[in-house]
Amino acid sequence: MKKIAVFDTTISDYNLGNQIIMESVYKQVREIFPNDFFYKLPYMEITRYTIGYIKRSDLIFFGGTNSLTRKMERYKQWGINPLNFWFIKDVILMGVGWWQYQKKTSLYTKIILNHCLSKKYFHAVRDSYT
Repeated sequence: MKKIAVFDTTISDYNLGNQIIMESVYKQVREIFPNDFFYKLPYMEITRYTIGYIKRSDLIFFGGTNSLTRKMERYKQWGINPLNFWFIKDVILMGVGWWQYQKKTSLYTKIILNHCLSKKYFHAVRDSYT
């Protein structure tokens, strides 16, 4: 049995759009992994407990919101920071978008995304800009 972590954008959130997308995310991953165990992780509050679940997971998905941004050090759309990003690796995006379609990505953001996002699997993002 695989352990699958999902950064769930409905945790402590009232955005109906995120709920609709997360329902689709769970539907798709449960079809692919029907007999496996899922951890629901908060995407904004990444604590040592969250990191513990991440370390025990075989796969990590992130779904349902416009959380990518050109300056992740300034615009906190995902709870990644310099203290926790080393533990977050191989995340697979599903239904994630780019916040406000800004140009020129900061070096910090490039480092974070290059380290945290999976290079092994395809990502399913919201649009061609993302």
